[in-house]
Order: sequence, then C-alpha cells, then structure tokens
Amino acid sequence: QAAAVLEPRMRGGENWGQLKRLLEIRAEAAGPDDAEPFLRELLELRETRLADPTGAFDAAVRLIALVPEDAGVQRDIERLASLLGAYEDLADVFARFSFEGDLVPDDVELAASYTRKLASLQEDRLERYEAARDSLMAVVSEQGPELGVLDALDRLNTRLGDWPALAEVVEQKLTVLEDTGARRETLFRLGSLFEEVIDDPDTAIDTYSRVLAEDEGNARAVDALQRIYRNVSRHQDLALLLEGQLESAEGAARAPLVFQLAQLYETVLDDPTTALEHYASILEADPESDVVIEAIQALLNGHGTDPADGELRTRACNLLEPIYVERDDWQSTVRLLFARLKDAEDASTRAELRIRTARLYETKAEDGGAAFSAYGAAFAERFGDPAVLAELLRLAAQLGAWSELANIFRAGLEGADAGDIDDAVRRDMMGRLASLYENQIGDAGDAIAVNRKILEDDPGDAGALENLDRLYTYTADMPALAE
Repeated sequence: QAAAVLEPRMRGGENWGQLKRLLEIRAEAAGPDDAEPFLRELLELRETRLADPTGAFDAAVRLIALVPEDAGVQRDIERLASLLGAYEDLADVFARFSFEGDLVPDDVELAASYTRKLASLQEDRLERYEAARDSLMAVVSEQGPELGVLDALDRLNTRLGDWPALAEVVEQKLTVLEDTGARRETLFRLGSLFEEVIDDPDTAIDTYSRVLAEDEGNARAVDALQRIYRNVSRHQDLALLLEGQLESAEGAARAPLVFQLAQLYETVLDDPTTALEHYASILEADPESDVVIEAIQALLNGHGTDPADGELRTRACNLLEPIYVERDDWQSTVRLLFARLKDAEDASTRAELRIRTARLYETKAEDGGAAFSAYGAAFAERFGDPAVLAELLRLAAQLGAWSELANIFRAGLEGADAGDIDDAVRRDMMGRLASLYENQIGDAGDAIAVNRKILEDDPGDAGALENLDRLYTYTADMPALAE
C-alpha cells in the first residue's frame, strides 16, 4: 500500500530509481496473475530511463513467463539479449517454453515456435549443433515433417557429418514435397548420398529405381543404376535394365543400348551367342558400323579354338563375310575362310574354302606361291579333282614349282587316306607323278621308283613298262632293263 501511495509522487518527480524500487515491490506483492503491468513498466523504465539493459532483460524474463504468447515481449527479450550478448540466457528462457521445457505451453504451435527459436540460437549463436538438431527433431516429432524444419535438419546433419541421419531427413522431405521436379532432384540427392557417402549401393539402387518409377526412362537415373550395377558386379540386373530401356528406345537411341548389352553378354555374362545376336541386330540397321564389325571380329578371334563354339563361329562368319566382300577386303575375307575351315565337317567343303582362298591370294594379293599352297591343300582334301589339278599344273609351270607339286602328289598317294582313293584316280596320279620326276624334275631314280610301284599294282601296265624301258636305257641299268 505504501508503494502504491508513493508511486505517483516518484513518477511526477521523475525519481526513476525510487520508481523502479516501488514497481518491483508492487510486482512482487501482486503475484503471478496481476504482476504483468508492473513488469511491463519496469522493463521500459530500466531500458529507457535508467539505461539498464541487464535489468530490463531480467524484467523481460519475468514478464515472458506470464505472457509467453506475447510477440512484443518476445521481440523485446530477443533484442535485449542481442544487445547484451546474453544468448546463453536467452536460450535458457526459450528452452523453458520448448517441447522439452518445464513451462511448455498448451498451444502446440506456440511451443513449436519457441523450440524453433531455441534451435536457431543453438545453431547460429551457441554453435551447439547436436542440441539444435535435437530441438528440431522434437518439433518434427510433435508436429510432423515441415519443409523449413527439415531444411534446417538437413543443414545440421550435413555440418555434423551424420550421413545416416541426413538420409532420414532427406527421405522425410520426400513426404512433403509435391513438385515433381523437386521430388526428382531430392531422390537424386538421396541416391547420391547412399552411393557416394554412406556406401550403401543396394539402397542407392532402390532410390534411383524410385526415380524411374516416377519418370520412366530418366537418363540420369539409368546412368546411375548402370554405374552402380557395374561397380557391384550386378551384371544380370544391368542387362535387365538395358533391355527395359530398349523397349521404349526408338531410332538412333537403340544402337548404343544394344551395343552395351552385347558387350555385357560377351565380356561379363559369358554368353557370346546372345552377344552376337545383339551385334547382328545393329548390323541389320547399319551394315557399315565399324565398331560393331570390329566387335564381331574380336568375338570370333576370341572363340577360335573350342569345338563347342562352332555354331558361333559360323554365325559370325556369315555376318562378316558379305561385308568384307562388299568392301573388297580380301585379307579379312581370307581370315574368315580359315576360321570356317575349323568347323567344316566334310572334305568337299574344306576343299571349296581352300579354293576360294587360293583365288584371293592369286587375284588380290598377286601371290602365286600362296595360291599354289592353298590349291595344294584343296587337292589334298579332294585328291584327283581335275579342276584343282589344272590350277596346280598351271601355277607349277609359272612358278617352276615341280618338286613342290610332286610332293603334293606323293602326300596324297601315300597319306592316311590313300586306301580310299579310286583305282582309276590312283593310276592317273601315279602316272603323272612318274612323268613329273622324269620330265620336269629330271630325277630318273624317283621316276623309276614310281613306275615300279605302278607295276606292283598292275604288272601288265604297258605305260609303266615303256617308261621303265626308256629310263633303264637312259641310266644304262642293263640288268634292270633285261628284267
């Protein structure tokens, strides 16, 4: 009562120090319910009349406990704390009205506001990043995810390097983002986090797959999935991904996908047959694709010995040969003919392949010696063939290769398959061999030996007898002549 009586006199006399004391007495006596007006005046008096920001801050602390919802008082206490640098004290005040405080308001939004203010202080002024994160997590727990709060949590977890927690926050963002583009970018960020930082490729794959679920054919997501599948050796999944992309790809976009698939099947999945069919599909659309031609040739070279790969080699040769012929690439064509020889099952087919090789050597390479050798190999496959024989005789005359021709004849007559030679062919070739030795090579001894062999097979062969008569006379072997 005394303070109430004295208060007008002190105010009128501008005795601010005494007025401050009287207001404090009255606020103390009034109790919580009626102290508000005294504390408001005390706050203003201390700050404006007494230049006592510390006392004003104390008054504001007492006042805000009575009216936590008053935005003006909130501004006052924040302003005074900033002036004094009293951020620790301000944090203590806000903490009391936060979700974890002893004075948490019934108004959830008001409590959330104080908790967000507390988090901002903890992060920006006090550098208590974990505490700030805990405060914001309390807001999310009470009110559910909200983009602004999640952005702050994103920033804090990044600063703390808590990548699993950051991934959880980014995942929560996806629950509130409605813009398609923003969702897509957030998924990419989440996928990158799992792939590059947390090192969880399986979850990264799931995340990028979610992008494709929302945006089928997204090139970035496809590239990311391809990269991870390769890094973790999930090659079958990579093949399925590429095949899925093929279903929607059109025009020029198809060839690169098919080529990737072919390479995958060839080099990793160990399925050269499927790889070759993919290469073939590219050639069908673009027969001049050098990259694909080289790939098929490399595949053929890599499967050149195993008998089980015969069908594969044949298919590869069938794809390449028309192209090489069209390009007049005789060297590559010759290589294909040699590759075909490995899988040719009958002598006639092998002979035809060697004949084609011989013609290329002679007409394209102008290499008569190589052509002669190829015809010789063909003759061994089809011994006695008149057409091949004619080519051998022609080239032997050009090259003077009579001894080599004789060796070809002898190899056929004395080889493992000699017993299968037709009798007429055998007699003809023996006669030709004897004539070669006598007339072209000038070796009477070998000529005599061959003629004697003819007589062993047919003692009445008049030609052989006549030849021996002449040869023995020439060599002056009278006892043999007499015989």
